[in-house]
Amino acid sequence: SDDESTPIVILIPGLTSDSSSPELRVQGSNPGEAKRGWKVVVSNHRGFGGVPITSDCFYNSGWTEDTRTVVNYLHKENPRAPLFIVGTSIGANILVKYLGEDGENTPVAGAVAVCSPWDLLVSK
Repeated sequence: SDDESTPIVILIPGLTSDSSSPELRVQGSNPGEAKRGWKVVVSNHRGFGGVPITSDCFYNSGWTEDTRTVVNYLHKENPRAPLFIVGTSIGANILVKYLGEDGENTPVAGAVAVCSPWDLLVSK
């Protein structure tokens, strides 16, 4: 069906943002994406979005495993759907690091890094 091939956009938030943040609600309800019927997923950082931390691992700007898990899960569940990722701020840093680590092995069709703090030591 068409639903199986509907593109999916994954949003990776900035430092203190999550799926309830106003800026992500605007991105997630982008009229262009909605008009096209694209699905939007927000990948909340651990401990954000009202979800308690239940593991020994905390979110940090270099942790790409959660992004990898979200991407792989969505690809497995929707193998015909193109996956796109938009990361903002620290989310952009995580996105670029993930893409660099996985290279051609990632099922991501396209990605946008917005306002990435390329050098976190200089960005403080």
